[in-house]
Amino acid sequence: VPISVKANDDPESPSNATSSRKLIYNTSINLVVEDMQKTVQAFTELINRVDGFVASNRMTSQVKSAQSGQWVIRVPSTQYGQTLNEILKLGRAENVSERTTDVTEEFIDTQARLVNSKRLEERIVKLLEDRSGKLSDILEIERELARVRETIERIEGRLRFLADQTSLATITL
Repeated sequence: VPISVKANDDPESPSNATSSRKLIYNTSINLVVEDMQKTVQAFTELINRVDGFVASNRMTSQVKSAQSGQWVIRVPSTQYGQTLNEILKLGRAENVSERTTDVTEEFIDTQARLVNSKRLEERIVKLLEDRSGKLSDILEIERELARVRETIERIEGRLRFLADQTSLATITL
């Protein structure tokens, strides 16, 4: 079972960039259980206890009253190890597949790109404020400003995605 890492949710935090690993946990478990209803109830209680949520679920009934289901849950990464251990106690695991992706380097690089892009945006705005001259020059500066702002929005979106993926582990059961 992987070691849970307490991730700082603030992407602007300097300590986040240097001391916390940014890990994405994805686990898939095939679990055989005796009583589906009791297991679903215990599973639901576990998810609520660890402040997780069900991202999607599907249940099917088969011939001779056999049932199956699939749940995709998201749980806080700090609760990942505990949650995984408790899920494995609910039945017999036929297959467990874990994948942990370290995105620390990408997170740090993306933060640096954001800082640099914001500095460039500030310089362009200053240039635009101080600029008087031909309309074509002003329009060219505004086009560059729009391009830089679009870049900033993409970078901020990527940081939000990484923060979401590292703060919540995904378990497919």
